[in-house]
Amino acid sequence: MAFVPPSRHLARAKDLVDARYAELLRDTDHPIADVCLDVGLRSVGSFTTSFTRTYGCSPAAYRAAFPPARDRAMVPACVLRTHERPQRRTNGEDTAPARS
Repeated sequence: MAFVPPSRHLARAKDLVDARYAELLRDTDHPIADVCLDVGLRSVGSFTTSFTRTYGCSPAAYRAAFPPARDRAMVPACVLRTHERPQRRTNGEDTAPARS
């Protein structure tokens, strides 16, 4: 088996992390502390420092540069139809006097 330099392993690990954790700040409304824990870090301070060093802005500033995740949420059509369905019947059934 050929020798593979450690930098190659690190590059593959970075690619894996990027693929699995890409856009957690952009595509979710999770608190930044939760994103920090989700990516395997224990210190929000370390996360903020590393993120700022890598991307040139804090995680909060990065998130603020994009529309809120709730504005881009993909809601299935069946859920939308259910939500848009009239809550009361429109054929007069619910306004008729009750029979004794």
